[in-house]
Amino acid sequence: MHLRASLLIFSAAGAARALSFADDTSVKSSAQSIATGLLAFYPPSSNTPGAPIGLFPPPNDWWQAGAAWSALAEYARLTGDAGLNSVISTALAAQAGPNADFRPANQSSNETNFAQSLWALSALAADRALPPNPSLSYLSAAKTVAAQQAARWDMSSCGGGLNTSIAHPGATKDTLSLGYFFLLHAALALHTRDAAYAAWASRAYDWGLSAGLVTPAGNVFDFADAGNNCSSASTSRVQWSAGAGAFLWGAAAMYNLTFSQTWVTRTAAHLATVNATFFQAQSTTTLSDPACGGSCSMPQRAYKGLLAKALVRVADLAPFAHDQAQNLLVAATRSVVRGCGEGVEAGGKAVTCAVGGRTGVGEQVFALELTLGLVQGRLTLPGAAASRTAAGTAVPTATTKKGGGVRRGVGVGVLAVCLVGGVVVVGL
Repeated sequence: MHLRASLLIFSAAGAARALSFADDTSVKSSAQSIATGLLAFYPPSSNTPGAPIGLFPPPNDWWQAGAAWSALAEYARLTGDAGLNSVISTALAAQAGPNADFRPANQSSNETNFAQSLWALSALAADRALPPNPSLSYLSAAKTVAAQQAARWDMSSCGGGLNTSIAHPGATKDTLSLGYFFLLHAALALHTRDAAYAAWASRAYDWGLSAGLVTPAGNVFDFADAGNNCSSASTSRVQWSAGAGAFLWGAAAMYNLTFSQTWVTRTAAHLATVNATFFQAQSTTTLSDPACGGSCSMPQRAYKGLLAKALVRVADLAPFAHDQAQNLLVAATRSVVRGCGEGVEAGGKAVTCAVGGRTGVGEQVFALELTLGLVQGRLTLPGAAASRTAAGTAVPTATTKKGGGVRRGVGVGVLAVCLVGGVVVVGL
C-alpha cells in the first residue's frame, strides 16, 4: 500500500495550495528541504572558522548532534541523496573519539550513558545508509559502546542498572541511560542475530521493572536515587517522551526478534501510555512533553524527535501496533505542516520548521523524522526481515491486518490537513 495524502495549507487571506504527498518524489523533495534546513544550523556547513566538526552550537547538547546525524543518515538512505554522505561520515568519525567509542575529549567530563548509546545508534543508522568509512567502522563502534556499557552495569546499588554519568557515577540511575542501553542491545540483536545482545536487552528491561522505573502498564519514570538504593520514595514519577520512545522502540524490536507474547504485551502497554501521556495529557493530539509544558529547555524540546523516530520504527517492526503508531504520527505531523510553510515541497532550498512557535535543531530533527516516516512507510532495522510469517511466528490474529506480515506502505489513507487562522484540522 502506498501513501496517498494531500495537505491543503490555507493562508490568512484564504488562498489555498495543495501539497501532494501522493508520490515519493513529492515527499522526498519535502524531506530534502527540511534536511537542508537542518544543516543550516550546522556551522561547518557554512565554513564558520573554528567550528568543531560534528557539533551544533550551544545550547544544543552533544546528544542532539547524534540525533541529527542519525536522522540525516536515514534521509540519505531513504531518498538516495548521496550528497550528504561526506558531511555525515566526517561528523561521526570526528565525534567517535580516538578509540572509536564515542568518548571524545570534548565530552570527557560530562558525558552520559544515554548520549553515548544514542551516538552508537546513529552509527548503526550510518551502517545501513552510507558506504564504508575508512575512518570509522560504524558497526564496530556500536559494538564497542555496547560492551563498555555492559561493563558499567552497576551492581553496587539498586541491584543493577546504569548510572546517569559516565565520569561521575553513583548519584542517580535514570531511564534515558537505561532505555537507550536496552534499545542499543535490542537493535544490535536484530542487526547481528547475536543472542548475547538480546540477553542484555532482556536483563535491562527486567531490571527496570524490578527497580520500579518501568511499570507493566508501560510507564517510564525519570530516575531513582542510587544513594537510597532506588527506593520507591526516591523515584521521580516524571515521564519524558525520549525515555518512553526508547522502551517502546526497544520492545517492538524485541518482538520482531522473538515473536514472544511478552514483547507483544510490553509494546502495546508502552504505546498506550505514550498516547495517554504525550498526546492526551494536555487535551491535544499534538505530541508534547507535559513535564515541562511551555517552558521546555532546548534539549527537552528535542525529545519529541526521539519519540517520533520510535513511532516510525514501531509501525514497521510490530504490525499489530502499526495502525495506532501511525495514527499518532499523523497527529504529530500537523506541527510540521503548520510550521514548515509553503516552501517545504520545493526541494533544494533550506526550509526552517517551527514547532510550537520555536525553531532550532530539535524542531528540525522532529520535522525530518516525521517526514521520513511518510516516505519510508516501513523502516527495517538491520537484520529484520521484510516479512516473517513462518509457522508459529505470526503476529496476534486479533490485531493483525488482513493479509498479515509487515506492511510496506504507510497506510494512512487520504490525509487532509487544513491550516485556517493558525488552527489545524485533520481529516482522514
